[in-house]
Amino acid sequence: MKLLIIDYDLCSGCRVCELICSMEHAGVFKPSVSRIRVVKNDKLSIDVPLVCIQCESPTCVNICPANALSKDKETGIVRLDPDKCIGCNLCILKCPYHGVFKTPDGVVVKCDLCGGDPRCVKYCPTGALQYVEESPETKAKREKSKEKLLKLLREYELEKPALRIARVGGSGA
Repeated sequence: MKLLIIDYDLCSGCRVCELICSMEHAGVFKPSVSRIRVVKNDKLSIDVPLVCIQCESPTCVNICPANALSKDKETGIVRLDPDKCIGCNLCILKCPYHGVFKTPDGVVVKCDLCGGDPRCVKYCPTGALQYVEESPETKAKREKSKEKLLKLLREYELEKPALRIARVGGSGA
């Protein structure tokens, strides 16, 4: 099995990941429909990519009243079935990593790792996004990454971006 690991210190805030993701899943370059979002704080010079990290025991799967979320036992990918989703937002509210989003059209979306070949990782120019084979070392690295994200969210009081709709250029792009 493979793991998605994010090195928050390497993220430059270029948002290539958002563009690649939106093109892959929606056929348009439109960050507001991306399954990964980069939250920026220019005053503090931080850029924080937010994406589903495919938890071992995902809160979103356990809380979904419509059973729209499931975890593939072989790949570890947490999948969202849009036909079952009732739009209750419980997954958005309860994800501690802010990895589930709502598009401007009100559609709930989350990363599916592009079926096991995440495009954002391939195109990340700094290597901040990594998709690596699971090992004791990579599991430890992933745990450190999760701790770093929680610390960033807490210390910098970043807004709950999963509830906001990303707006680029002020026009809802």
